[in-house]
Amino acid sequence: MTTPDDPGRRPGPHGEEPGEGREPHQGGPPGAYGQPYGQPYGQPEGQPHGQPQGQPYGAQPYGGQPYGPYGQMPPPGGPWQPGPPPGSGLGTAALVLGICAILLLVACGIGTLVAVAGLVVAIIAIVRDSNRRRAVVGLVLSAVTLILAVAGLALIYHVYESKNLSECFDRSLYPSQEAAQRCLESKLGGGAIE
Repeated sequence: MTTPDDPGRRPGPHGEEPGEGREPHQGGPPGAYGQPYGQPYGQPEGQPHGQPQGQPYGAQPYGGQPYGPYGQMPPPGGPWQPGPPPGSGLGTAALVLGICAILLLVACGIGTLVAVAGLVVAIIAIVRDSNRRRAVVGLVLSAVTLILAVAGLALIYHVYESKNLSECFDRSLYPSQEAAQRCLESKLGGGAIE
């Protein structure tokens, strides 16, 4: 224990004894104008930092809007925003299937199967009102793909019948593969295939 006359004792900045006039839970010496260090100016002692005066801890400030982190206001519409409704990807799926259908029709003809799947998904998306614009575009692309596939098949059938290509596939007239190939080349007007 120290006494006021101790040679190692140093008085505080205002002549008070160390620890004098402070509660045991306060951590440091008082700052300017009697405010404890770490407490903002004008904030009453014991009030948490950043909490408006007169508000109990955790209460919302005037206006009812809670502050976000670091005093920022929450986003418009409240802190919770609902996500997209379930099943909202159906319209996008219909659009992707419609685009793939056209590309695969030109590439290898499999686009007709993809177009049928695109039509089904697009109709379901339109009924459920899920990304309606994309679903309508996917429906149109799938329908155009099917129309092009039917037109292509009709053209192939017309050429097949008009040039009488069926006789080239008759095994009694052309028993070998080479003979059937020569028949097709002569009827289609192509040169020798090597």
